[in-house]
Amino acid sequence: LLFQQVLGRVESHISAQAQQRSESSADALAALEREQQRSTWRPVLREQIEAQITGARIGPLLRLFLQTHWVDVILHAMVQGGREARAAQMAIDWVDALLDSLQPAENEAGRAALRRRLPLLMTGFQAGCDSINLSEEQRAPVLQELMQQHTQVLSGQAAPAQPTPVKLPEPTP
Repeated sequence: LLFQQVLGRVESHISAQAQQRSESSADALAALEREQQRSTWRPVLREQIEAQITGARIGPLLRLFLQTHWVDVILHAMVQGGREARAAQMAIDWVDALLDSLQPAENEAGRAALRRRLPLLMTGFQAGCDSINLSEEQRAPVLQELMQQHTQVLSGQAAPAQPTPVKLPEPTP
């Protein structure tokens, strides 16, 4: 009787490990299949981002960032979790939130609401950049330009279509 119980536990353990390996293999295969979709998804995402930012009052660094690095953020999330992954949707929604944050605030209440939204917006920016291992040197000029634009909006002015140029850091050899 004791032997049969031990044997049953061993068989159960082996079965659980086999199932776990099988699930792991299936997840890895699905991720590989999604990785192969990257080249198909990239132009579609770029087109979508371009449509979102056409006519938006954003600076050149932010525009370039959205067209390149943020597309990579969305792609990374899609490859990791699928096209409908929550992280992918959050990265797509972040663009809308960003563009909305750069719209002129009608009054002090609107500016106060923007001040409350900015930390979450910046958290999304950092999380996206972290997901693709974007260096601080690459982030800093975009953040500086974005801060200039938010300063304008918070002072009651519209974000300039072309903000004051930001000096890019010298590339390190």
